[in-house]
Amino acid sequence: GLPVVLVNRAGASNWGDRVVADNAQAGQLATRVLIQGGSTRLGCLVPRRETYSVSGRAKAFLSSAAKRGLPTEILYAEDQGYEDARVGVNETNRGVFDRIDGLFCSTDLMALGALDALRIDLGISVPDQIQVLGFDDIEQAKWGSFNLSTIRQDIDAQTDTVVRLLIERIADSSLANRVERQPLAAVLRGTTRHDG
Repeated sequence: GLPVVLVNRAGASNWGDRVVADNAQAGQLATRVLIQGGSTRLGCLVPRRETYSVSGRAKAFLSSAAKRGLPTEILYAEDQGYEDARVGVNETNRGVFDRIDGLFCSTDLMALGALDALRIDLGISVPDQIQVLGFDDIEQAKWGSFNLSTIRQDIDAQTDTVVRLLIERIADSSLANRVERQPLAAVLRGTTRHDG
């Protein structure tokens, strides 16, 4: 059959090999970044429409915070985009923002929407009052108006792994299906408190 490599897709599959971001590592890393910046009361912005990778990293973050005994609020957006996140944050009970001082957003697009809602719509100072951390390190995260701290997936390394798995599968179609987890790294910019 045709060799297939799935990227950031759920569970065991007969469809072929998988290359995934390590959701457990993502949750632990996000928690650590916010704690190191001084946060002790966390929030997590999640989409109501669940997907393996986005929902998985949010659940891992909530689990990591719970293991550390940190109170955590869940904020909701309808979906994973900028506008959904901005609307979701604006529709959140204002008391929540008095109870959190660090917010993890499941995607950078959601983080950008949350940033504009917090800073522009609600007048909340980021990172002074609430730190904001995204996930993906999309191009817009680097833009000066956002300067978003985030967690980076190494897309080049993912691509190399996908190509390698395809070549190995073509050479030996009898290989058992494999799952390769890709490492993640924090990219600290202006929406979290940190040295440097």
